[in-house]
Amino acid sequence: MSDNRGNEVKESVRRVLWRQSNGMCAICKAELSTGIGYRAPGPNVAHIVALGQFGPRSDNSLSEGDKNALANLILLCPNCHDKVDKSPDHFTRTTLSAYKVSHENWASTLRAAGQAWNARFQTVDFVNLPRILALPGGEAIWEVAKDVGIDDERSFFENGARSGLFVARVQPIFETLNTRAIPLNAETVETMVPGCLVSFEANMRSSSSPGSAGFSPSKAGRATYPSLRFALDRKLVSIRFDPRWLTTNTAFADLSMAEEEDTVYTGIGTVVGVTDGSIRLSALVFGKPMTDEVTLFDNLLLESHSKNVPRSARVDDFAFRPPKWLADSTSTGIISFNEVPEDQKTTVALRFNEDAVLPDQIERMSFPTLLRTTREINRNLSVSIGSELLFTLNQAGIRRGRADRYPSMNVAALVVSDFPVADIPILHAAMRIHAPIYLELVEVDPTLPSDQILYLRNMTPRYRIAGSRLFLISPSHHRDDEWIEEWRATKIFNSVDWDEPSNQEETG
Repeated sequence: MSDNRGNEVKESVRRVLWRQSNGMCAICKAELSTGIGYRAPGPNVAHIVALGQFGPRSDNSLSEGDKNALANLILLCPNCHDKVDKSPDHFTRTTLSAYKVSHENWASTLRAAGQAWNARFQTVDFVNLPRILALPGGEAIWEVAKDVGIDDERSFFENGARSGLFVARVQPIFETLNTRAIPLNAETVETMVPGCLVSFEANMRSSSSPGSAGFSPSKAGRATYPSLRFALDRKLVSIRFDPRWLTTNTAFADLSMAEEEDTVYTGIGTVVGVTDGSIRLSALVFGKPMTDEVTLFDNLLLESHSKNVPRSARVDDFAFRPPKWLADSTSTGIISFNEVPEDQKTTVALRFNEDAVLPDQIERMSFPTLLRTTREINRNLSVSIGSELLFTLNQAGIRRGRADRYPSMNVAALVVSDFPVADIPILHAAMRIHAPIYLELVEVDPTLPSDQILYLRNMTPRYRIAGSRLFLISPSHHRDDEWIEEWRATKIFNSVDWDEPSNQEETG
């Protein structure tokens, strides 16, 4: 039986066989290695009917094309290959064909059991280039490797700067990679069997880090492969990886640090062993995931034109934060002004479903309620209105499985400065009654980077309410007479006028 290192079998056929067999021996189910320098499996592709005239199970009635066709090929490990060659009477053509069909059906069942897998990586730290090429979507990764000049007979480490170019190009490919995998979690951990393609994401520690002194990527062997490890439902999950396919120097350094502290890694791999207390995986790709916080910060950078964007922001900063006084009042059902000094002021943001409003509808709904819920003597309010950046957070939330936290809608905010803290409970309750598109009230915290960006920097005051009078703030001193007449016609305020620049400076 030929081991077919030559050109007898087309590379495309080899890859299909590899994929249909899940890269495993059809007899013993051992994981197979392509080795450096082979784009598709070489020594593991064997003929059921021998290619030569006098080989095991030879049949000279078949053409060379038929012998090199997928139906006559089986994926075997070297040990099983030797056994098959030495015992042709036992491993007959019918027997090997049955092994092939049974194994490929089994592999197909494992693949069908998975879910569509893709990943948003912050860093792509490991790509087993020879093995991942056999997966659906792997061709796109290989094309990038060729385009940037990766020498596949050398490790990524030995490819130098080209590896960095490779990572930058393949990162977005993994977001849409057409591969299926079973999520490895507490619900699926007891169903794992060798051959399963699984996805993982967890806090892990590295073992036998390749960043250790004296490590040589070119001399690494499977027996000494490093691994990532974490506990899952009383089982130890060990993810071994071939360090030749670590992508960058940073990946080496991060894994060395992961020996001392937990680090979140996400990726995909093949189950190669299962015992009562452990699950062993062989990694195909892994890296650090794009967290909600990183996604949020990237989106803020894109949306903000200011160069003074804070250097950190947390997703939780954008969640509904009930003001203290609102929380206290709603828990008892009784609103009391005695505990709050009348002169204590704050900034509040009223959030609305922007997809359901018409121009000026938010102001026309909110201003009468502001007048009813604040005492005229305390009323000197600066009002801004604008769209929040939550549409970018919606996308991040849905992508990370957080659609329940970020509803799929655009959100507008009416920001009111110098609002009496004691009047917050009344305002919230009244808005819920009188404004169907009202979502929630947020007390703006000027110490939070998120609030600085959304409410304090990117929204310009448009109105000032003093007592029962409304002052319009016109940008760039451009005054639209129709605007002021429209507001006078609403009869909401006793008077409507343009605000003077000196007043704007005082309220700003």
